[in-house]
Amino acid sequence: MHLEIEHALFYDFTIQLDNAFYQLDVLFISKYFILIVEVKNMVGGISFCDSRHQFVRKREDGVEEGFRNPLDRVRRHVRALSQLIGAAIPIEYAVVF
Repeated sequence: MHLEIEHALFYDFTIQLDNAFYQLDVLFISKYFILIVEVKNMVGGISFCDSRHQFVRKREDGVEEGFRNPLDRVRRHVRALSQLIGAAIPIEYAVVF
C-alpha cells in the first residue's frame, strides 16, 4: 500500500465486504499503520464481562444495562479491513470511552 499523503482521518467510515457492512467510528490511515477507533459515549460505571462478550453500565440511579463488547466489534473491523487490503500495513485498534 502506497500513500501520497502523510495521513488521512475519516469519521463514520463504512466498509462493504462479502455483503456485510462494517461501520468504523474513526479510521486513521498513515504511511506506517492504520488505526481503527471504536468510540463509546457513555455515562456511569463500566465493567466488562469477557465470558458473556459484553460490558455493563451502571447508571447513577442504580439501573444496570448490558451492551455488546466493543472489543469484539473493533476486532471484527480489523479482520474485515485486513481481508480488504491484505497484510501490507499493520492495523491497530482502540476503544475509547
